[in-house]
Amino acid sequence: MNNDIVELRLSAIEAAVKTISAAICANEGPLSDDLHNQIQLLRDQLSNTGSTVKQEAITYQTIKLLDSLNCDPRDPF
Repeated sequence: MNNDIVELRLSAIEAAVKTISAAICANEGPLSDDLHNQIQLLRDQLSNTGSTVKQEAITYQTIKLLDSLNCDPRDPF
């Protein structure tokens, strides 16, 4: 598959995940609470010193996708 097509598909998937995540977080309810809890678990995992560089990068990008409306997980201020 052409790299441009793959990159375009990944961008579309990222946009969809961000949109769905923002909608879930905006909707007060059990799904919102679950998503917030999962994001907090990922933030805790990011601060874990036992992670490899690759694991840390994956966790960081996952947080950025799921919690795109909040601050950078590494620089909360």
